[in-house]
Amino acid sequence: GEGSKDSVTVAPEVFALMVAHAACHPTAPVHGVLVGSRTKNKVDITDAVPICHENPTKVLVETSLSLILSSLEGDKSNKSIVGWFTAPELLGETKPGPVA
Repeated sequence: GEGSKDSVTVAPEVFALMVAHAACHPTAPVHGVLVGSRTKNKVDITDAVPICHENPTKVLVETSLSLILSSLEGDKSNKSIVGWFTAPELLGETKPGPVA
């Protein structure tokens, strides 16, 4: 409703996973899928699945999303894909690249 705030919570271990994956590939952008749950205006991110450390192709993204969705359907946890993350190759980069 009016005046309500949407919120996103990233579990600390998920944030650490994204940072660690980016640190392992310091000369390339890192892309991945965020998994979690959504209720009304709150998103809880409980996992991150690194997809690639290059500019992702359409086929790579579609295949990755299909595999993740298939895995989520089997675990009965009501988790879903809630987002995409991109870590730029340059630490000082503040604008999203063309993939984001």
